[in-house]
Amino acid sequence: MSRILVVDARAGRAASLCRQLRRWGNVATTAGDGASALSLAAGFAPDAVVVAGMAACGRDELASGLRALPGAREALLIALEGLPGPGRLAPSGEYDLLFREPLNLLDLRRVLDCLVGQEG
Repeated sequence: MSRILVVDARAGRAASLCRQLRRWGNVATTAGDGASALSLAAGFAPDAVVVAGMAACGRDELASGLRALPGAREALLIALEGLPGPGRLAPSGEYDLLFREPLNLLDLRRVLDCLVGQEG
């Protein structure tokens, strides 16, 4: 089980992803913007943070802020890009993984399953 923070200004999409993450046995919560995400991450101590629906500059600022928080410093940072194109790409800036939208949930699950394997 992983603790996952989903950051997305589109509340419906964030809630939908959180529901799926919980079905997989994770603890998941949402934030609608970078400031809320930083505030939540301080106490939530996420194992992973999925960031969508943010401009690249705001997304990178959020990553820097998360890396500075003791409770989120080691979190796996996953960015979702709105540009079309399949598959997983190389890390971008301070993010560990970059996925193109639409997000393939099976790819995300494989990544999170590996994260759980590293914890145990």
